[in-house]
Amino acid sequence: MSNAQGAKADQMRTYLGFSVIVIALVIVVIVFLASVGKLTASTDVTTAIGSVTTVTGTLVGFFFGNSAGSAGKENALTARDNAEKKLRLAAVNRGDPDQLRKILES
Repeated sequence: MSNAQGAKADQMRTYLGFSVIVIALVIVVIVFLASVGKLTASTDVTTAIGSVTTVTGTLVGFFFGNSAGSAGKENALTARDNAEKKLRLAAVNRGDPDQLRKILES
């Protein structure tokens, strides 16, 4: 992946992350207002809000965990590709030890 594509992917992840957080907060506020308006006992309000915040928090956590895992996978694949290129160069230049050292140190 090129730097421009990587920057675009990071920008998209940031935008999606912000959107997920805003949507989650809107859902929690709507449930809070609806439960305060309809439910009279404080335990009922707490139960309603607790259920929604638990599910919302789980989904937001999944989104960010998945994003972090994707970024780590991209870095690992890039490192693997670089190592394979070095190995191919080393295989081509088998005869010269100085050239091998330069390739493996780069």
